[in-house]
Amino acid sequence: MCSVLKAIGHVVIGVGEWCGIYYRGQPTLVASLAGYQEKWLPLIAFSAHAIINQNSSRLTLKQSFSNPEKEAILEAAYCFPIYEAAAIVEYTCKIDGRVIRGVVRDKDNALKIYETAKEQGQQPALMLYGTPGVWNTRISNIPPLGKVEVEITVICELKHDSQVDGIRFTLPTNVAPRYDDEPENLPSSISPESRGFDITCAVTTTYPITSLQSPSHPISEGTGFHSVNRGTAEEFDLCKGFVTLSQKDTALDKDFVLLIIAADADKPQAILETHPTIPNSRALLLSLVPKFNLTRTKPEIIFIADRSGSMEPQIPQLIITLTVFLKSLPVGVKFNICSFGSQYSFLWPKSKPYDQDNLNAALKHVESFNADVESFDADLGGIEMLEPIEAAFNQRFQDIETEILVLTDGEIWDTEPLFKLVREQCESGAVRLFSLGIGVGVSHSVVEGLARAGRGYAQVIVGIQDKLDEKVDQILKAALGTHVQDYQLVFPDELSQKEDEGFEIVEKEESSNSLNSGKTMSLFDPTADTSARISPEERFSHLPDFEPPTRFQTPYDIPPLYTFSRTNVHVFLSGSEPSPRSVVLRVTTRIGQRFEVEIPVKDVGRGVTVHQLAAKKLLKELLEGGSYLHSGKFGVDPKEESKFSDWIDREGVRVGTTFGLASNWTSFVAVENVADIERRIHEEVFGSPVRIELMRVELEPEQLGSAPDYGNYIYSGKIERWVYGDSSETSFEEYGMSLVESPPTEPDSEGADKISRQTYKLLSLQEFDGSFPKGSGEWADNLTASFKTWISQQHEERGAALRDLNEELLNKLLASAVAIGIFLKDLIGLRKIWEMVVEKANVWGVDTVGEIAWTSLKTWVDTQLALGSTPNNESFWVKKDVPGEEV
Repeated sequence: MCSVLKAIGHVVIGVGEWCGIYYRGQPTLVASLAGYQEKWLPLIAFSAHAIINQNSSRLTLKQSFSNPEKEAILEAAYCFPIYEAAAIVEYTCKIDGRVIRGVVRDKDNALKIYETAKEQGQQPALMLYGTPGVWNTRISNIPPLGKVEVEITVICELKHDSQVDGIRFTLPTNVAPRYDDEPENLPSSISPESRGFDITCAVTTTYPITSLQSPSHPISEGTGFHSVNRGTAEEFDLCKGFVTLSQKDTALDKDFVLLIIAADADKPQAILETHPTIPNSRALLLSLVPKFNLTRTKPEIIFIADRSGSMEPQIPQLIITLTVFLKSLPVGVKFNICSFGSQYSFLWPKSKPYDQDNLNAALKHVESFNADVESFDADLGGIEMLEPIEAAFNQRFQDIETEILVLTDGEIWDTEPLFKLVREQCESGAVRLFSLGIGVGVSHSVVEGLARAGRGYAQVIVGIQDKLDEKVDQILKAALGTHVQDYQLVFPDELSQKEDEGFEIVEKEESSNSLNSGKTMSLFDPTADTSARISPEERFSHLPDFEPPTRFQTPYDIPPLYTFSRTNVHVFLSGSEPSPRSVVLRVTTRIGQRFEVEIPVKDVGRGVTVHQLAAKKLLKELLEGGSYLHSGKFGVDPKEESKFSDWIDREGVRVGTTFGLASNWTSFVAVENVADIERRIHEEVFGSPVRIELMRVELEPEQLGSAPDYGNYIYSGKIERWVYGDSSETSFEEYGMSLVESPPTEPDSEGADKISRQTYKLLSLQEFDGSFPKGSGEWADNLTASFKTWISQQHEERGAALRDLNEELLNKLLASAVAIGIFLKDLIGLRKIWEMVVEKANVWGVDTVGEIAWTSLKTWVDTQLALGSTPNNESFWVKKDVPGEEV
């Protein structure tokens, strides 16, 4: 396939190599295979402003784009990649001077708000979580020759840079245009004046700044003030500093890195913040870079080296890194090397003692490219990381501690089972896993997630000049230290009452307000609304009432402490007890060594940043496992599989909406008047005018009971509830439905009637197993051709499952994904009718090709539908026996 579509394809499937707005343009010769061309809106301005303190950063990114078309763009996509530790806390979109600010809602409700605003002709925007580290935004109704400004605020905890003993701030390459590896059509889409960007940093530290430096870009910097254009009101302070790029036309061809060196930057800190609007809500941040000497051990060390195809450019760096590791091992350890791609192999069946003969054999295995021996090259196919790591766990020595060191670029997709395996195997404390990311395009979410699950820590090596020896030394020192088995966070104010107790929370009692409260209810209630859709609140109505504990920490299990690595622990406080004056961290190793440090608490007053950082960490725990709910100590049993996922979902929604974070459970939606739209959706929960053939019934407020509260709006007055009547066109019984027998009324518009007919025609296409038949017509042919090309570009983990199928199954998979996409995109108002149909299609898709490939296919199809013509005016299925009739 041509390089243009190949590069753009990366964006379409959500890899996120680029940050910007793209849309579907008119067909071109270059894009004739797919019948369309993805175009980028020209970028006319880019700026980044970072507020950096001792522990975290708050980064605001602004990008301005222009619509070159003389026609409105109905919908465009905006992709935005961030590091996995970062959290999006603000989102604003300005379209032709009209500002719409994002609010956080649960994902389902956010989608309803967006679709409703879009139907009303507004210019809404919706931000959705894509793959780890990538966010996707949909922007609607961009006017001809209009201007779009996107502003996103991201918070992130900062890491300690042990090489300079300071704070490290990084702005990822892919949030700004790059010019060394761009799609062929991108230069024409970027104005010459936009080749460059503005970046400013305002730095505040606890102790005086001694140096501000960037190893990546030329900068202008100063101390004492937050800006070179300081006002007279700003007082000189050695704990303040500012940084700007010294060359405005500098392209962000590599990550922008800023190192802040300050006196006592690694000194332990405890910061207490009070939320400005939530009563009694406080968040405590404990941050330290530990300095202590653990007893050295002689463990088993297993290196797991990624030799998949994606690692080919990194093989020289991998060889150098492994060689340094092997040369640095101490005498007395046992070691082994596992190489993996789509298959794996170990150098020896069991780890061997570290001696000269075994070292020589290992070095020969790594370094040799002689034709007579197996060369160490990227020759093991696609990446399959779970099996080699599982094999390492299984064949390790059980009577000594084991350290597993994974060297990879992290290009894998299905991380959940991998992290689950690592977390379970490392839970006992006898095994730890460390990860070393290699290369410019390292997946930080994979590298960091592996280390977090394995109770180790992660490092990244970008190039051969990246001070390799220091990073190898740090990981080896950490791996050779004895394992810690117990961490306790203690408030000294409570020691008089509980001298020997650690930081624990009393288990929550079972709620007395359960579903079975003892009250007998009517089996026939005329006021019961059986036609209403399930609202977001009702999704969790089967769960007992639950309030979070008044004090709990995240991470719930404190991770191991390593010198050279910063550890942050957050504590949520919501009770009436006084704020702590100090906090003590106690550590006990497996061989009985004990350490502790007492840290005074500094009250920084009112704010939201510490709360949001804590919420981000809690959301990550809920997603990966290991949160306070996973402990089973608060009236929530993780063994109740049917309910536990709902508990997690409800807590994810609560945390995201309470603290204003986009997450797996919540989304930012930006519309002009969210209250009005939520009122309309609120009415629809009780049966809004979604018309097939409808009759109208008026219900008085007292017949409805209390209405759900949507923000500041509570509905009062009469509600018009719509129920289905019969239809002269369609025999609904064949779909297994029983409808109210009432005289039909005329629908309010032809549009609603057309949508209802389209829904049932689409339903009628589904086969017994849940699949949909192959499409026909020009649109279907073009999409099928694009689909085949997309398959050829996929990594082994997804592509193999699809490439092995025959053409008939591939066509049915594509058609089924298209059907689901049409239901979700264009027929959302009739969800109650097609919900089970979509569920059945999803079951068939997963059974046929596996969850990873099926999810990826649906994501790709959704993008094509979002950027292309809607099925209302161009059909995927054309009935060949009835000329001109479409679905």
